[in-house]
Order: sequence, then C-alpha cells, then structure tokens
Amino acid sequence: MKISRMKTVSLFAILALATCAQADVAGSWRGTAVLGASTIAQQMDGDQLLKLQASKNFLKTLAYEMEILPGNNFMSIATGASMPRKTGKGSYALEGNKITFKVAEENGVKVNRELVGELNPEQTKFTITIPSKPGLPVTKIIFVKISTGGPAGLAPSSMGPGTKKG
Repeated sequence: MKISRMKTVSLFAILALATCAQADVAGSWRGTAVLGASTIAQQMDGDQLLKLQASKNFLKTLAYEMEILPGNNFMSIATGASMPRKTGKGSYALEGNKITFKVAEENGVKVNRELVGELNPEQTKFTITIPSKPGLPVTKIIFVKISTGGPAGLAPSSMGPGTKKG
C-alpha cells in the first residue's frame, strides 16, 4: 500500500513539475535574425559579396513577435522590409532545453513545418537555427522574453484573417 501511495505522489510531483516547466515559457517574445559565423565571405567574389551584404541588411529589418500561450499553443508575426507580413500559429512542446514549434498555419494556410529552438536555463531566451543552403552561413533567430503570461502583445485580430486565439 505504501509503495502505490509513493508512486502516486511521485507521479503527481512529476506532472506538477512538467506543468510548471511548460508554463514558464508562456508569454510574449521578441526575435531578431542574424547570420551565423562563417568564413564563406573570404571565398566570394565582388557580386557574391554584394548579395551577402544585401542579405545581412535585409535580416536587420526583420522583426519577430511570438506569443507562447498556456496549453502548448503559439501565435507569431514576422515583418520586414520588402516582404509581406507573415503570421503563424501552431503548437509547441518543451523537452529539457529544447522547444519544438509545430507550425500548423501560415497566413491562414495550413502547413506542416517544424522549428526547433534551444532555450536558456532561465527560460528567458531561445535560439532557432535555420539550416542554410550549402556554402552559406546559417541564420539564427534569437528570441528574448519581454513579458510573462499571455497573450500580452499579439491580439488575435493582429494575426490576420481567420486567426482566432487558442
């Protein structure tokens, strides 16, 4: 009898910890994109260097906002110069310091895409690394938590047509 009671208490403790861990990431996040380190520029000619610099300049204009909601859902908005606003929503899973976003919808269109980020121990920053084309540096999107709870910044109406909270 004591063994089953201990198992029950342990199970509730594990479930409580898992719930707290999920809740800690809930809130508003802001992201910026950067090119990862690379020595590729040393191998480029003038035209290729101009294209690389244009890519760097474009990345500087990108802004990302994300609401990570309790209940394992998220909403996001990406904006930038010379690109239409892009909205997304889906679910997420947290396992250790890995946060996996399953994007189910972009601009109201169903998609099936997965992005994986690495979360810092304080759960105040995570980095998603976007694979690059061969020979080019990777792009990293670095998100910083700007408020807890949620949703604080992204209203469902700001997410685009047909987007509802939850």
